[in-house]
Amino acid sequence: MAATRVKTWEKNAVLWKRLESEIRKRSSSGEFTLGQMGSFSTRVNDTVWFRAYQYQSADQQVYFLLKKQRTTYWITLTMVEGVDINLATPIATALIRRARVIDDF
Repeated sequence: MAATRVKTWEKNAVLWKRLESEIRKRSSSGEFTLGQMGSFSTRVNDTVWFRAYQYQSADQQVYFLLKKQRTTYWITLTMVEGVDINLATPIATALIRRARVIDDF
């Protein structure tokens, strides 16, 4: 699992479209499958949205979009071969629920 701060604030729809464009570029066929998707709140009431993708040039990945006002992070969970996404995603979700977004330092 890895987190990357989004440098510019944008609406969720724009961020997801950009991500899917990057996934198309990485996939050898340009195709991907969108699996699970949803949202939840952290313990401090920051909202997290998630989507699971599968594409040819990588194993399954789940992307979490964690936002607090104007601070946004992509959190990426990558499953290696043989790992069940239905088992790994709840563990990652439980960890992210405990996250606290630190505003600009």
